Amino acid sequence: MLKHIFSNSFKELKESEAFQIGVKDYKEGKLKDRMLGIVKSLWIKKLVAQREWDSFYKYNASYCNLGKVGGAKDSEGNTRGGKVKMGFVIVGEVPQSCELCTDEEIMQIDDYRRANNIYPRPLKEIKREEM
Repeated sequence: MLKHIFSNSFKELKESEAFQIGVKDYKEGKLKDRMLGIVKSLWIKKLVAQREWDSFYKYNASYCNLGKVGGAKDSEGNTRGGKVKMGFVIVGEVPQSCELCTDEEIMQIDDYRRANNIYPRPLKEIKREEM
């Protein structure tokens, strides 16, 4: 089977027994549960260094800035150093370096994602008819 998957010829792959079994299972609906299973997403937060936020995370719209933590103010009143608390979505287990977002943080992430038209969003949009 692996030989055919890594083959350069799609014709060889189509003619393989493994491919034909997969096509048959797909047509019979046997793959539906595996392909369309429920995915549980978790909204988590993580503290990163200000420098790390400035050089990488702030350029990726998937990460929401939830505010600065710590640091010292310079003579112009700007906060230097410290950390940035960022929120984002994952699938699976919460990494040890992260923790689940609070309700307030989830609302902040939702506002950010709605304002920037980013999906998925943590909160369901409620239409007037549903109220």
